[in-house]
Amino acid sequence: MVEQELGDWNDPARVAEYTRRVGLLGQRLAGEAVLVEALPPSPRRALDLGCGDGRLAALVLEHRPEITEMIAVDRSEPMLKLARDRFADDPRVSVRHGDLVVASATPELHATFRTAIGRADDDPDDKLVAVDTQLGWMRDAGLDQVDCIWRWRGFALLVGQRTPSHPPVL
Repeated sequence: MVEQELGDWNDPARVAEYTRRVGLLGQRLAGEAVLVEALPPSPRRALDLGCGDGRLAALVLEHRPEITEMIAVDRSEPMLKLARDRFADDPRVSVRHGDLVVASATPELHATFRTAIGRADDDPDDKLVAVDTQLGWMRDAGLDQVDCIWRWRGFALLVGQRTPSHPPVL
């Protein structure tokens, strides 16, 4: 695959190109299947960090319709517009601006990831952070059951929940 010259994540052409191909990546579809399998039996609330167009949030809501509150966060305004459009008629979903990204474990693995997704260079807008650091942030936020349940190079699914015996962070 040859990378097209596209702008940053605020470039509607880049967002359109990504949303067109993301559902075609076999590894990504495998990760979505892992997410569905890992969902708790009857959650009330869910948070999707790096929600993009809302694809995973919609998948979660499809498989757990009893969720009463879904917060979807991304930093790209064109992605957020797609997510807001997707959930326009769903009062359970709040779409917000924010940022979270994942770093590959080593520079060599990161180079392999870029090749696999057709990128010659890193996205200058991405501020990559190690999975362990992000799991720590989740613990600091009051989640006691956190893990990276699926990872394919620079894509990762981090999950967490707060058990009833674990008090919320104020």
